Amino acid sequence: MCGINGILAENIRYKTKILNLNEMLSHRGPDDEGYVLINTKTNSFKACSGNSSIHAIKEKYPSISQAKLNEYDLIFGHRRLSIIDLSEGGHGPMCDSSGKIWITYNGEIYNYIELRDELKSFGHAFRTESDTEVILNAYLQWGTDCLSKFNGMWGFSIWDGYKKILFLARDRFGVKPLYYINSPDLFAFSSEIKPLTVLQDEIKIDEKRIPFFLLQGNRLNSENTYLKGIKSLKPSNFIIYKDGIIKTHRYYDINNTGFSNKSEKELCITQLD
Repeated sequence: MCGINGILAENIRYKTKILNLNEMLSHRGPDDEGYVLINTKTNSFKACSGNSSIHAIKEKYPSISQAKLNEYDLIFGHRRLSIIDLSEGGHGPMCDSSGKIWITYNGEIYNYIELRDELKSFGHAFRTESDTEVILNAYLQWGTDCLSKFNGMWGFSIWDGYKKILFLARDRFGVKPLYYINSPDLFAFSSEIKPLTVLQDEIKIDEKRIPFFLLQGNRLNSENTYLKGIKSLKPSNFIIYKDGIIKTHRYYDINNTGFSNKSEKELCITQLD
C-alpha cells in the first residue's frame, strides 16, 4: 500500500497544500516521501524531497519547502511503502529516461517480471527492479492499452509530456482507491477522500448518498462519493485529462468474458469442467 496525490492548478493557494495532502497519507506510506514539480507547458521539472524522505533522497533532491511552486502547475506527491525493490531506485514519483513521462503509483502488478522480460524484447531498458518502472515502459510501448497487460491491483496517474495529458487508471475490480476533484481552476487526485477536502473551501455532504451508505457501507461502485465535489474513479475505468477537459473510458467489462449469457447451472458445470 502506498499513497498518491496530485494537484494541477495555476493558483498558488492550491499548490501549497501538497504537503498537507501527503502528510494525511503518511499511514499508507511510512517508508519514504517524494515529490515532482512539473511545468506542463515547457516540460521542465524539479524532483523534491520531503520531511519523511529517506536520507539518500534528501541528499539527492532539495526540500519541497524551498521550491518555487509558482514556476510549476502540476505536482505529484508520493508516500511509499517499500515492498518491491527496497532500494532508493523504487522511489516515487518516478520518470522515464527522457524526464517527460512521470508516474505516481499505488498497487502491485503481479506479472511485472514477465512483462519486464517482454518489454526488454522490444528494446526497453530498466534502471530498477520495481513494478513501477514496468508500468512506465508498458505505457511507452502500448499507451493506455497497457492496462489490459496488467494482472494486479493499481491506482496511478501518469503525466505524458509528449501528448500533454494526464492518464489516471484504476484496477479492474477497484481494489485500490482513486478519488479526484475536477473544477474550472483545479484538477486534483488522491488515494483517499480526506486529503482532497483540504482543497475545498467548504466540505458539503451529499445527503442523497446517505441511504446508500446505510445499505452498502463505504463502497458505492459509482463515481459518486458522500462529499460534494469529490468523485471516485470507477473500477475498470481510466481518465484522460487534457486542456481542462476530462474523458472517462471503460477498459474492462466482465460481460465480455463469455459468461454473461450462462445460467447458474451452466456456470456450475463450467466451473466443474
